[in-house]
Amino acid sequence: MPAMCWAILVLLLAGSASVLLERRKNLSRFASPELDVNRDVKRETQFLGQYGQFTCLVIACALILTLDGPEAWPAAAALVAGAVLTLLSTHAAKRVFGRIRPGRERDGYYRGAFLGPTWRRLSWREGFPSSHAAGAFAMSAVLYELYPDGALVWWGLAVITSVIRWLIDAHFLSDVLVGSAMGIGCGMGAVWLVGAG
Repeated sequence: MPAMCWAILVLLLAGSASVLLERRKNLSRFASPELDVNRDVKRETQFLGQYGQFTCLVIACALILTLDGPEAWPAAAALVAGAVLTLLSTHAAKRVFGRIRPGRERDGYYRGAFLGPTWRRLSWREGFPSSHAAGAFAMSAVLYELYPDGALVWWGLAVITSVIRWLIDAHFLSDVLVGSAMGIGCGMGAVWLVGAG
């Protein structure tokens, strides 16, 4: 558990530093690479970007219940609780911060601006934090607590999902780092809440 807390702290510090660096013109490429990714590459990696999302959650719960039997209900419940906590926290943060996504500047706002709170759902200003990264890391945190032998697979999938969100310019690096930290926290909270660990 202490290692997870350290991971959250490091990700939050890196995310904060990244927000500051993203505003500097000479470092903006690092924050959002603006790659001209081949459409084939995007299509072939698209499924990896869904790790931690609804369909993946359903499949993971079905596998847990099929392989571990009826006594695995707390494990499946922890996955669902992690997903719900992540969804609620990231979407609340998106509405509070109102950060413009890469390449979606409008009305004279600077690149990556934080526009502040709104109740309306406006995808172009919901970049911070990355809910895909948060969902992936929440799922990995829960799976790691339940099945630690698969740690390399769980964390590898979460990192790949998050990096893809950054590389395809859906989010700035800081969005992904902070989303990852939130996901780990939500996953740990879900395991504690359900008592599945």
